[in-house]
This record gives sequence, structure tokens and C-alpha cells, in this order.
Amino acid sequence: MAELKFVGQEIGNKMDMLGWTVFGLLTLILLSVVLGSFFTVSTAQVAVITRFGKFLRVAEPGLNWKWPIIDSVAGMVSLRVNQINLTMETKTKDNVFVTIPISVQNRVRPEKTYDAFYKLSNPMEQIQSYVE
Repeated sequence: MAELKFVGQEIGNKMDMLGWTVFGLLTLILLSVVLGSFFTVSTAQVAVITRFGKFLRVAEPGLNWKWPIIDSVAGMVSLRVNQINLTMETKTKDNVFVTIPISVQNRVRPEKTYDAFYKLSNPMEQIQSYVE
């Protein structure tokens, strides 16, 4: 009989250990899901949020929240002024070729974030192509 109590206690200890392990794993998963739902957006940037791959909203600078697993941050769009420096060669009326430097400045307006993120594949290259 003494052996049966000892075996029962050993099984009880293993069950307690298993219970604490499962509880620890569930707590870790829950904590990572909750903390993974918060994200920050830097000043002069906006974030594009998607739900299952479909555009949902634009997140403003600061601390933001999204539904865990369902929503994701598709990307960041800078609202700062970008400058592209180009050199162009052109021909004057008296048939002389002249090389002139050109600087093009552009920025994304906050209300046009969707267009800037989804409709432009490579904005700098597209602007350079348009200027040339």
C-alpha cells in the first residue's frame, strides 16, 4: 500500500507539472498576441493596414492597434519631401548640346496614401522616366 501512495503522488506531480506547462504556454501565446497587436508609426509616415490582404485603413503617426492575426501592416509610406537629382542633355536652337541638372521634388499627400502605395510600383523611377 505504501508503494501505491508513492506512485499516486508521482502521477499527481507529473499532472501538476503538465498543467503548469500548458498554462505557461497558453499565457505566452496570449501575451505575444496581445503585444503583437500594438505598433508604432513614426512622425512623417503613415502605415497601410490590411485585413486578410484587403486594404482596410491608413494608420496615423503614433501608437496604433490592429486586430491580432486578422490585420497586418502592409507597409509604410513616407510623407516627407523626396528629391530626385537628374542630368539631362538637350539640344538648343543653334544645334549645341547642353547638359543641365534638374531637381524634382515630390511628396505624398496624406489623403492620397492609398494611390501612392498601391498604384505606383517604383515612384522614383516613374518620375525620372516622366521627366526624361
